[in-house]
Amino acid sequence: MEDAAVLRRLRALAVVLALLAMAASVVLWWRSRPAPGRTPDEAAAAAFNGFIAPVEDYFQAMDGRANLTVNQVQGRNLWMVHSGGNDRFWDALARDTGGAFDLLKVVSSYDPEADPRAEGGMFSRLEGLLRALSV
Repeated sequence: MEDAAVLRRLRALAVVLALLAMAASVVLWWRSRPAPGRTPDEAAAAAFNGFIAPVEDYFQAMDGRANLTVNQVQGRNLWMVHSGGNDRFWDALARDTGGAFDLLKVVSSYDPEADPRAEGGMFSRLEGLLRALSV
């Protein structure tokens, strides 16, 4: 009978130790989890300086090996990657929407108001149209 009592006590002790180990691991996990105010700023730690456009002329064969500057090569690479090479689709989309959806106009740095060759920029023409309609 002593052996059965000892075995029961050992089993109970093993169960208690297992429960204590599980409780300790839960407490350690709870204290070390990322939480508001304790989450490290991974972007600042990585010291990311932005993407660098490649200067390799990946698409040289498609334009008859034209001599392009580095900026032109980088611009073409960017356009081909972002448009998926489907320029006919984007041209048709810009044409069919009357220019309302033209990605080149969205990302362009061209300022028609500052262009001396432009006879009144787009906004001044729209303002004149609105004035004429409101009279």
